[in-house]
Amino acid sequence: MHIARRMVDEYRNDYGGYEDPVVRLYAEDRIGRALQAEFSEINPGDSFSLPLSAINEQLENGTQMSPTLYAKMGSYLRS
Repeated sequence: MHIARRMVDEYRNDYGGYEDPVVRLYAEDRIGRALQAEFSEINPGDSFSLPLSAINEQLENGTQMSPTLYAKMGSYLRS
């Protein structure tokens, strides 16, 4: 998850927008899950890349969350 958080933070630093912390948390979660599935065999020191479009897509998806999911993700931030 730490890697996913850094990816989202760096993307935002370069491209801006997505100020909503719940949207960012959603994107971090989805990117983290994708990295676990795609790179389950990666070892320390290995390199990999994730297209910027994939990060943007998850941030965009986060803006389309249902109110129920938004509340659930938001409650995680407050805990």
